[in-house]
This record gives sequence, C-alpha cells and structure tokens, in this order.
Amino acid sequence: MVMPFNMMNVDISCLGNHETDMDLPKAKELIAKTNCPWIMTNLLQKSLGSKPMLGLEPFHVMEHKNFKYGFLGFAEEEWIDTLIPEIDANDIEYLDYNETL
Repeated sequence: MVMPFNMMNVDISCLGNHETDMDLPKAKELIAKTNCPWIMTNLLQKSLGSKPMLGLEPFHVMEHKNFKYGFLGFAEEEWIDTLIPEIDANDIEYLDYNETL
C-alpha cells in the first residue's frame, strides 16, 4: 500500500484506523517509506517519554503561496480500544484535545 499512497502525492498524514493493524514497529517501518510527514498530536507513547506515538511530530507547518498552514492530528480516546492486543494500550496516553490544546 505504500506505493499507491506515495503516488497520491499526499502532503501530510495523521495516524488513523489501520496504520497500526500489524503492530507499532511495522507501522513505523511503513511510515518511513512514505513521502510525506506524519503527525499525531494527542496520543502519546509513554515508553517514548510521553512523545507522540511512534515518535511522530505533534504538528506540521507548511507554506503555500506565501501563507503558512499549521496541521494537528487528533484521535478520539476510543481509538485506543481498537488497537490490536500486541500493542499495550496502557502505554498510550490520551490528551483531550478540547481541554489541552
């Protein structure tokens, strides 16, 4: 799926429903093969020192036609419950985007 993803010329992406379906190391490996930045703003990985999941950036800024655009990537707290059993949900810290940002 990396090749079709890269062919779409995506400018920025956020973790979603299926990137972690095969576990976090595989997700990190596949994300590294894509040609755009990936972000996650409100899900932190405790084992990484409470940094965004997979060590992604919490935000990204792009410039287009002399305007700067900031991007944040949010997940709902319920998303943690959809992780495969091999991923320790207790390692994931959720930040409520309505209260913290």
